[in-house]
This record gives sequence, structure tokens and C-alpha cells, in this order.
Amino acid sequence: RSRASADVKRLAKAHAAAHGIPYINPCLGLDLLAGQGTVALEVLEQLPSVGTLVICTGGGGLLGGMGAVLRALAPQVHVVGAQSVRTAAMARSLAAGRVVPIASEPTLADGLAGQIDDDAL
Repeated sequence: RSRASADVKRLAKAHAAAHGIPYINPCLGLDLLAGQGTVALEVLEQLPSVGTLVICTGGGGLLGGMGAVLRALAPQVHVVGAQSVRTAAMARSLAAGRVVPIASEPTLADGLAGQIDDDAL
């Protein structure tokens, strides 16, 4: 992610440790994936005959949570993870088998810009 995002993550972890509260990663963890999976439940409720879902990849949380629910409840749904060329940190990292840093460039979907967490793979 961007430098600012890395700084915020570091500060959030320090705050959690100092106050004895849990740090919740915005892209990883079973609780986060379960919450993200509820989006798939809503889609299936509103569009029970959906054939394909295009889901933003980002750090993998939304894609992972929705994908897990869809595989369990609607395995016929084709899941497509999408990211822009400028924000392809996940695709590049998966191909390399390690986190690959990318430049933080402006993009129309700047919420997806920047790096992925080291724990994402």
C-alpha cells in the first residue's frame, strides 16, 4: 500500500497493543473474511440466478470472503477477480510467489492502489 497506508497500519497496531485491544487487518483474517462473505449472501438473495461476479481483488479480503461463500453455496457462479494494470500487486505477487512491490500510481479506483500486505500470500 502507499506510505501513508503503511504508517496508518503501524499506528493502528501500536494503538491496539498499547490499549490491549485487537488489531483487525482490513484485508486478512477469518472474521474479516466472514464479514466480507456476507456481501455474497446479499448478491445471492437479490440475484439468485447470477452467473458471473466480478469482484475487486485489492488485498484479497473481499474476493476471498465472497469466493468462499460462493463456492459453498453457489459453486456454479463464475468468480472473476479484477484489478487494474496500475494496481496489479496481487497478480504480480501470486505469479512470483512472494509480495512484489509496485509503484503507487494514480488510478481511477485509488482505493485499490498500492501494495498488498506481506501476509496476503
